[in-house]
Amino acid sequence: MSNLNFSVLEKDQLEIRLPELRAVDADVEWMTWDDAAYLRDLPRKWELSRLAERDGAVVGYALCSEKGDTVWLHRIATGRSMRGSGLGSELLHAVERGARERGFAKVSLKTPTANTDARRFYESNGYGEMGRDSEHVQLGKVLKPAVVGVHQPNYLPWLGYFYKLSRSDTFVILDDVLAPSRGYFNRSKVLVQGQGRWMTVPVHRNDGYIHHMTTADGEWVAKHLGTLRHNYQNAPFYDELMPELGELIERHSVGRLAELNEALISHVAGLLGITTPCVRSSRFALETKGDQRLVDLVAAVGGSSYLSGNGGDNYQEAETFGAAGLELVYTGFTSEPYGQQHPEFVPGLSAVDALFNIGPAATRQLIDDAPAPQQRS
Repeated sequence: MSNLNFSVLEKDQLEIRLPELRAVDADVEWMTWDDAAYLRDLPRKWELSRLAERDGAVVGYALCSEKGDTVWLHRIATGRSMRGSGLGSELLHAVERGARERGFAKVSLKTPTANTDARRFYESNGYGEMGRDSEHVQLGKVLKPAVVGVHQPNYLPWLGYFYKLSRSDTFVILDDVLAPSRGYFNRSKVLVQGQGRWMTVPVHRNDGYIHHMTTADGEWVAKHLGTLRHNYQNAPFYDELMPELGELIERHSVGRLAELNEALISHVAGLLGITTPCVRSSRFALETKGDQRLVDLVAAVGGSSYLSGNGGDNYQEAETFGAAGLELVYTGFTSEPYGQQHPEFVPGLSAVDALFNIGPAATRQLIDDAPAPQQRS
């Protein structure tokens, strides 16, 4: 994948590359500026503004300045070919990261009230309304310490996955790594006759990287849907939730496994009211490994804390995170028993078990009631 790079946009660089910046927003008429508007000196503008490049070509930029304890975002733009790719969010994160590093309390901006697409974009990235006039709405985001979770895109994962997602400010889907031989990327456990049983998606491993894996055949779809129907059809929320879940599995059953898993994770997160923004690690094309890769991913999305899984302290070096100025915290999640279709509670099942049995609201309550992540000495 082509590399993306974010850097400080200094004045001399802007002067040289102004035609490229103009090309980025040339198709958006309401963004038309004269040269002086781009080059106008404002407080700390040339340390807070950011440039996004892909293989050396300008694909986006953000012009910012200081306004008290706030970084004011005057303008953010991405090239037409990159829109919808997540670049806008990544560029916004680069602005926020720079603001945090310099001790600012928040990032704010104004956008036309009628520009509903822009409002949705900012709101999806954690910005809320701070004021308005007859034509514009002011949006802002308080720059609290940002928690970043990182996890492979698992198939119909367990409740702990969604706990981690809900406790993260940004969630990185770790898709460009070699799949473990017995991981959860293509299998999930459900309740069958009172015991946890695996449902496994057959895959072509290809080169072994998760984002390059493809599903092997179509027979597994009927088997999985049949297993869910046979074992959960009498559960209280099965009839309400199964049609859309089954349709998603069928729609994404042919092609890349990661896309199937991401679609299901997004669907379950939506049922649970979890709105954490997600980004694929493959977008950053990092070459680092192990803990350093995690550190680099947290930095790439503007994080200040890394949220590890429960077993992370068995192999992670806390010193690597500390040297990068990152706090290392652990989930420690365990699911409290809930009503299943069997008298003896079986833990560790796919989140769909809880959803079918107790519904989205009660399942979200289970997640919210779990203890908060903590540092370990």
